[in-house]
Amino acid sequence: MHRLLYVAVMAAFFDQFSQMPLIAPYAHRLGVPSFLAGLIVGAYSLTNLTGNLAAGRWLDGGRRKGVLVLGLALAALGAGAYAPAETAAQLALARLVHGFGAGLVTPAAFALLGDHGESTHRGQIMAGAGAAIGLASVVGPAYGGLLAQRLGPGWVFATTAALLFLVTMVVARWVRDEEVAASHGPARRTGLAAGGGDMAAYGNPALAAAQAPQGSSPSPARSPAPGGRRAPEPGAPAAPRTTPLWRNTALRLAYLGALALMFALGLLVYTLPAKVAALSAGPAATGMLLSLFGLTAIALFLSPASRLSDRWGRVRPLLAGLLAVAAALAGLAAFGSLPGLALAMVVFGTGFALVFPAAAALVVDATGRGQRGRAFGLFYACFSVAVVAGSAAAGALGHPTWTFLAGTAAVGILAVLLAWTGRALTGQASPAAAAGQDGQGPPASGRPLGLR
Repeated sequence: MHRLLYVAVMAAFFDQFSQMPLIAPYAHRLGVPSFLAGLIVGAYSLTNLTGNLAAGRWLDGGRRKGVLVLGLALAALGAGAYAPAETAAQLALARLVHGFGAGLVTPAAFALLGDHGESTHRGQIMAGAGAAIGLASVVGPAYGGLLAQRLGPGWVFATTAALLFLVTMVVARWVRDEEVAASHGPARRTGLAAGGGDMAAYGNPALAAAQAPQGSSPSPARSPAPGGRRAPEPGAPAAPRTTPLWRNTALRLAYLGALALMFALGLLVYTLPAKVAALSAGPAATGMLLSLFGLTAIALFLSPASRLSDRWGRVRPLLAGLLAVAAALAGLAAFGSLPGLALAMVVFGTGFALVFPAAAALVVDATGRGQRGRAFGLFYACFSVAVVAGSAAAGALGHPTWTFLAGTAAVGILAVLLAWTGRALTGQASPAAAAGQDGQGPPASGRPLGLR
């Protein structure tokens, strides 16, 4: 099940990365002016963000699998429509459909991964998805560039569309779905969602169970009141049953981590070519450095390091990863040689591999099935907005050294905000540990985590 979802994630990102360098030149070949070509390229990001936000509501109102299949089919349709496009309007329409479909895929796939993942292995499961994205980012541009050079961009569009159609059929046939919680609403309010929780144990049922008194569950049981509602504890005021996403402190941690990580990545992708050019090196050196970042992240995603957030809790890897990203940006500003830049990119890849699975698993920990789709939609909307903001900030600052230093400061400030927000979660266990997986079942068992 997980492997099929990894394939869906990898296909969507492979499609995106393989076509990314080709769209602007392809638009110019159709006689599209530069300004209009820029709008066509940006149309994908606009509808991708719209798809992220729309997916959340649809995912929580019905079956995840249907949204995933729809997203893959629309992405395949949009990718396949590039080659026969003859006008700017046709190419723009293809980009809009393509971006919207891809925007549905990622939240749907990650919501399904969260639904089917054991609470003690969520970080490892999300690391596997990160490895799929990383592999697509390494292989996709090389595939698109080589095939376009030999046979033309039309073959890239056709083959990626065929791949997406094939994955659509596989997902429709083999991926299992589960009904969303009957309430279709947010997860039950827990002490953590409201602002409590021990961050060393957050997202780690084994640690949470170990901290709970013997013979008790991490979350006090309440007797059902007439009508099926939970009665308040003696002497305590009744708490509302649900917590809106914007008030969920744990989700704010995940979103802060996503914003910081992708802001740094957007800044890096825009500024690194100028830094390399200042060292009298060419595009090949830039590609090598970006590949080194991707390969480092993939290696860590596939190594025992993928289980760190399952063993130590989510926030420690989040903070360590953001500090590594800030250190890498500082190194990119300070180093004046290719070996120094290579070292900085390895550190950046390490930070990426620490932050991504911990933040994604945190989203799963903090939500029930009736809320998870919207939570992941907002999570990936943060990705899209932060990448654009990072690139825009880099373009405004201009000079590579000052850009990387500004990025170091920005990521550092977001890391401080994350640490400060995490302090509000001191004292209780995670929702997964307190109420069972997805906040709906019995308390999670306290069995020790094994490395597998």
